[in-house]
Amino acid sequence: MLERIRLRYQKNIIWLYPLKYILIACLISFLVISVDYKYTSIHQYIPKFLMTNKSLAQTILSSLVSAIITITTFTFSTTMVVLTMYSSQFSPRVVQNFLSEKMTLKVLGIFMGGFFYFITSLLFIKGVENSDTFISATVGVIYAVVCLIYFALFIFKVSASIQANNLIEELYKEAGDSIKRAVDSHHEFAFKCNDSSIIGKNRKNFFSIASNKNGYIQSIDYMAIMKSVNYSNTSIKLEIRNGDFIVLGQPLLDIYTDSEISSEDIRDISNKINDYILVDNSRNISYDYMYAIEKIVDISLRAISPGINDPNTAIQCINILGILLSMMSKESSNACRMSLDEENIEIIYQYFDFKNDIYKTFYQIVIYGGQDISVVMAIIKALKNISYNAEEENIELLNEIKDYVYEKTLGNFKNEMDKEKIKELMQ
Repeated sequence: MLERIRLRYQKNIIWLYPLKYILIACLISFLVISVDYKYTSIHQYIPKFLMTNKSLAQTILSSLVSAIITITTFTFSTTMVVLTMYSSQFSPRVVQNFLSEKMTLKVLGIFMGGFFYFITSLLFIKGVENSDTFISATVGVIYAVVCLIYFALFIFKVSASIQANNLIEELYKEAGDSIKRAVDSHHEFAFKCNDSSIIGKNRKNFFSIASNKNGYIQSIDYMAIMKSVNYSNTSIKLEIRNGDFIVLGQPLLDIYTDSEISSEDIRDISNKINDYILVDNSRNISYDYMYAIEKIVDISLRAISPGINDPNTAIQCINILGILLSMMSKESSNACRMSLDEENIEIIYQYFDFKNDIYKTFYQIVIYGGQDISVVMAIIKALKNISYNAEEENIELLNEIKDYVYEKTLGNFKNEMDKEKIKELMQ
């Protein structure tokens, strides 16, 4: 349940984060209006240089309203330019990274909140007849100074965000956090089961649960799935992982049990299990480490495209991918197991599939960058670097991928020196 709330918050952060600052501005507006409109006796405790007359207050607030509209428009325009650049120069999938940046959301929230404060203060001042002095204009000036500071910080943030190195570094940290969460979970529940296909085959009955929706799997509540079955001597084998795209009717898991289960109970179990598998039309990076990796792959592919032709950025991405995959290479591809021992119910699922993950990471780069010797050499070096910390079983998989890259690309080069360089790296 907490995971669902967290994922929903991340999806709607673009609206929720600015809303916080708009509400703060509303609170400031309410307090200042109360002091100027109802509790005017408080004015005697406020230094006189902070107070203004009605005419000056209206002039200041009117000017600030115009200024905040102008600066907000410029901020929105700058944001749209950056989003367009992200989409065209890097990848449409990294647009969300800039939109969800706290600085971007904070600036938009502060500016929109400022407009609300200025316009409401100006509105209420016109109706005040029992006071000659006002504090709202001074508070407005202070708020405007805060807006100016954040505008400068926003410009600095934008200038840093459009640099490829900074974006790659941000994606590296994002992917590293996602992989670490997966590794921690794998450590907690992994067990030696090299052939997970035999799990539950000694049970009397078997049935499969199919998906009732389309989309990407964002999270799976394994414990809730076990509890929803509620039959002793039961084994559940998942056929899916976080990040997989599923369609209506696709098998999600197999259930092996010694209990007799009616068709009606199976339908009820199916509905419950589908509720415990959160599916959305977009992917979420928190529990989908391959999505984080694919963002970096996208940047490398865009860098080696004919329109951009920036192999050095692609090489930087490949080096980062090597570091990330090295974190995964220390883990076995054994299945994970969770159980309810008191009822003898277990669930078996695959968290890591190293061979599939490393192939999906590099195969597009090999296809589109296979004629660039620098890119090919970077891939082979990355695979060699990954092997330094890899599990024994994963070293064999890495050698298979290296052979795949070698066979796929060697024929693209006619020059003997290029071929020699590749052969040297393969040793």
